Amino acid sequence: MIQQSQTTQPNSQSLLISGLFPSGEFFSDVVDADSSFEAMIRVISQARYSDAGGDLEVIRVADARTGAQLSDVLLSADLDLLREVDAVEYVLHTVQTSLDNGRTAWSDEKSHQLRAFVEFFDLVLSQAPGVFDGLCSGHSLTSDDEITIDFEDSRSLDTELVPADALYVLATAALEEGRVAAVYQVLTMARLTRVALSQACIRALV
Repeated sequence: MIQQSQTTQPNSQSLLISGLFPSGEFFSDVVDADSSFEAMIRVISQARYSDAGGDLEVIRVADARTGAQLSDVLLSADLDLLREVDAVEYVLHTVQTSLDNGRTAWSDEKSHQLRAFVEFFDLVLSQAPGVFDGLCSGHSLTSDDEITIDFEDSRSLDTELVPADALYVLATAALEEGRVAAVYQVLTMARLTRVALSQACIRALV
């Protein structure tokens, strides 16, 4: 399981990712990414959380323009994606550690927001540890009102948030501390399953 930080290439490139689903169905997609690692994690995460997808094994990474193979280390969902609760907890721990150690250049307002978001998801996970299991895309709403919640944190400060958007903000902040698989996984999950994830969090607190 790859969790170490990856060196980011200076320029984004178009990469052709080929893979196989457990059924034997072939997969291929072109992704713009800074590294083959980022591209593979994003693709296997997207496959897991899409309605018609599943756990994908990458079998080839190539330059989309030249066709040249770029990576000998190939990733798979089985080995390189975490259980959702573990990936989210990694993000929460990373952001909380950064806040506690004051290593970031975040403004006071940003820090307060991140602390509230961390506290929110700590509460959600304490109430329903399996809240993120089995999430997929496909849910839609005409208004965000149905997935917006007012959260009062331990400092008695009110924060209005859409859970998936708050989780995306946390993962983006965690990305500043290291480009690891868990963070890309959470970014993709929060983006693709936005409505389902938000509804699940709200139900967990009712």
